[in-house]
Amino acid sequence: MKRIATIADMHCGHRAGLTPPKYQATDAKWRDVEADLWDRYTALVGQFDTPDILIVDGDCVDGRGVKSGGTELIAPSLATQKDMAVECIMQWKAPKIVIARGTDYHTGWGGEDWEDLVAEKVLSETEKLYPRKEVTVIIKDHPFINVDGVTFDIKHHLGSTSTPYSGGTAPQKDKMWNEQWWMNDEGQPLADVIMRAHGHFCEGSYGYRGARKWWALRLAALQAAGTKYGGRRCNRTVHWGIQYGDVDNEQYRFDDFVAVVKGNKVEAVEM
Repeated sequence: MKRIATIADMHCGHRAGLTPPKYQATDAKWRDVEADLWDRYTALVGQFDTPDILIVDGDCVDGRGVKSGGTELIAPSLATQKDMAVECIMQWKAPKIVIARGTDYHTGWGGEDWEDLVAEKVLSETEKLYPRKEVTVIIKDHPFINVDGVTFDIKHHLGSTSTPYSGGTAPQKDKMWNEQWWMNDEGQPLADVIMRAHGHFCEGSYGYRGARKWWALRLAALQAAGTKYGGRRCNRTVHWGIQYGDVDNEQYRFDDFVAVVKGNKVEAVEM
């Protein structure tokens, strides 16, 4: 049996992103939001045994915040955002880590892909944790991994939806595209688990190929709802949380751990 923890969309450096204590905002409102997210995150890490594999599904850093003029950033430095992301990832102490690169808008600036730098530092820190053990840190745009007979197809980006009843359509569509690649012998292995992120909501579905079960999943985010883009343009709910599960007897069994966090709450103004 192998244990797998999965996280996505930390958006380190953003005021509503996942923020270790020493980087938290001086503004009381956002410091309270960030402290709540960090406390919940570390409580989840402490709830489970150290996973055999940690999957990090993109948007580790928030980037320059160009669309809002950088007004939502607590850490404009990409180097600082990188260090924040490394600290978040290292909480799990996993000996094997798989990172799917996030969106260029957030992660690609100044001639660098900052998640590659995150991966380099995570590898160095993991080797220090396990000096006598083989460790693995891989980063790709679209990683495929096989864990005890279960194949995972991992990518960050996936289209969203404006309707509350069709969130599972896009993951199923990617499952069908994976089957097309496989059936046409064009390079992709047949996946048992399609794993996507990006939309900041958690939804999915399952089905069967013969007697073998498959999953098509979209992961919750580790950024709360305090973005100007979300507040001004988006309607759907935001899910904050992680996923944790086991591969056992060629089956993937998992749970989503989704919480209602302070950054997602809005109160009506008394008039």
